[in-house]
This record gives sequence, structure tokens and C-alpha cells, in this order.
Amino acid sequence: MNHKARDREKRENIALERIIRLMEFADKEARGGNLEQAGRLVELARKINTKTKTRIPKELKNRYCKHCYCYLMPGKTSKTRINSRQKRVEVTCLKCSRQMYYSTKKRGC
Repeated sequence: MNHKARDREKRENIALERIIRLMEFADKEARGGNLEQAGRLVELARKINTKTKTRIPKELKNRYCKHCYCYLMPGKTSKTRINSRQKRVEVTCLKCSRQMYYSTKKRGC
């Protein structure tokens, strides 16, 4: 592996660590009732994501609204339903009223 590729990989690892850390802080803030601060932390994580072009892990990606980037907390900022007919989870953001859908099927089976 050449020098540039190693540096890029190192930057991506640092960026991913920061994104994970920011999402953990956002979770703590949301549980404490400070939803505005949680939203700001999500925005910071997204900025790091777009600047460094790193992928946010799926389990962290599902924690914020894809449209308004609000931190999703079931019961407070989102409504979660399971649609068994279409085999998916439906999450509605209560801030912007948009819906997101996540499959309950396993991939590759």
C-alpha cells in the first residue's frame, strides 16, 4: 500500500471514530431531554461524513431523520411501526412528518 492510501485510510478511521463518538453524545443528550443539542451533534457528525466521504454505519444511520437530520427518539421525536405485510419497519419523524422505511428481511438469503 502506498503512502497516500495509508494516509487516506488513517483519516477515514479517525473520521469514523469521531462520528461514532458524536452519535454516542447525541444519544446521551437525547436521553437527558436536550433534543436540540442532540440534533446539533448529528449535524456535526454529518458534516464530518460529507467532508471525509466516510460511511456512517447502518445502526447509527437509522438514528436520525434522512430529511431534516433530527435525532430520532421513539415516542418523542419519532413514531415507529412494524408493517408485517410489507415486511418493513416504518419510522415517521414528528418534526418534518417524513417517513423512512427499513427492511426486516435479511440480505443475501
